[in-house]
Amino acid sequence: MPLEDEFNEALSEWKQHCRKNSMHSMSQPYLDCNAYRKIVSMGKDILPLIRREYAQPQEIGDPGYLWGFAIKSIIPEFSLSVGEKGSGSAVEKVAPGFIGIKIDDVRKETLRWLDDYVSRNT
Repeated sequence: MPLEDEFNEALSEWKQHCRKNSMHSMSQPYLDCNAYRKIVSMGKDILPLIRREYAQPQEIGDPGYLWGFAIKSIIPEFSLSVGEKGSGSAVEKVAPGFIGIKIDDVRKETLRWLDDYVSRNT
């Protein structure tokens, strides 16, 4: 099966899993899924597919910001900077041991990071 077809099949299964677990506030229940692990196991070759999917409008129950976990699992050096509270960063320290995220800004920064990484590594 072509890689894109495998990705789309696993993505469909992961979306179903995310929708079934849509009431959790922690990320782990969304990531505890064979389809998610399959996506991660596909490695760097699927980064353009992840980018394409993450660039699409996300519906409730879609992976959304969870793509960051998949990217980090595939490319360990992936990270977004964490700014101080009120810094305007996509990710900010809001209290000791807690961060706040601006979902749209995290998405934009992640897409920029993917564009840069893919352009440098293809």
